[in-house]
Amino acid sequence: MKIIPKENNSEFLSNGFDDYEEKKGKDRNNDLIWLQQEAAQEPVSDALKIYNATDSWYNGKFGVKVLASLRKRKITPVIEDQWSTKIEKVRGDFIDYLPSVKLIDRYPFHKCNDDTIYIVPEGSTSDERPHDFLIWAGKAKKCLAIEIQDFTFHSKPSQKIRDFVKAQFITFNPPQGKQFIPLQIAADQIKNEEYPSVIEELVDWLLHTNNPLSEDLSDIPF
Repeated sequence: MKIIPKENNSEFLSNGFDDYEEKKGKDRNNDLIWLQQEAAQEPVSDALKIYNATDSWYNGKFGVKVLASLRKRKITPVIEDQWSTKIEKVRGDFIDYLPSVKLIDRYPFHKCNDDTIYIVPEGSTSDERPHDFLIWAGKAKKCLAIEIQDFTFHSKPSQKIRDFVKAQFITFNPPQGKQFIPLQIAADQIKNEEYPSVIEELVDWLLHTNNPLSEDLSDIPF
């Protein structure tokens, strides 16, 4: 697949960020070019699935970095974008979610392959705002509910409260008894390094088969 840089129409969002969509588009295209080069010309279809599932600049960047970290280890994840919740925005804020959203507690974890990493961008566990990413290994032996904290939407007090509520809900109501660990990652941790250390640790933890989370909480490296 050939990546062709293109210009997007500038847009002013009510969150105070001028040309957000234009800058996001250019940055995403650069990330796609980098990913394709790093992966020895492998297709970038998985990255496009993530981009199509989330409008967030840094969610997309995080997803691409995770893909690169996995590919470096010769691992191809499964992007379950059909389980993603599409968020509609009005004046830079969140409004109602699509009524057809699939909650992750209905996911067929028992059909997962033991040696595969599964990724759901914008995955929902309730009728609250979705998690930026739900990621698990195998039949959900290790699971993470990830929030990427940047200086746009997540910085608003109302959104921070929602993040707290989501973390509490998934902790006390694990889908099908699969304990997802809430994990917050700062955008500054992932935006500069090609292989951010926090993502390298995250991937190593997911792939490490000893001491699964359900048996040893001390295994969490973050």
